[in-house]
Amino acid sequence: MHSIVRILSVGIITCFSTIITVSHGHASESFQKKINDYFSLDLPQNPSTAYSWVVTSLPQNLALAGMDYREDKDCNGRLGCGGSLRVTFRVIQAGVGEIRLKYVRPFEPMPKDFKSYHIESR
Repeated sequence: MHSIVRILSVGIITCFSTIITVSHGHASESFQKKINDYFSLDLPQNPSTAYSWVVTSLPQNLALAGMDYREDKDCNGRLGCGGSLRVTFRVIQAGVGEIRLKYVRPFEPMPKDFKSYHIESR
């Protein structure tokens, strides 16, 4: 898995300013958001392995807005080719918390390892 996560955002105009800090490992990125704004994490995924991402913990200041798999551009429909899962969140209030995700197979026990992102919205 790649440790670099691309952070994308789509804004909705509201009255309240929010600063979001997303950090994972040594990498962190800050950007300004407003309550009800959206941001996304792109996570590497290959469905042909039967692995998929599951959100196991979500802070109270965020809501899960959607998950969308995107095949890599150079795959051209080839079997076994990977891509990324775009997980989109909506800022619903100020707060601090952690997003936890696990890369799992549905027919195996839940792994102990997880990917964690610290979220702070003010």
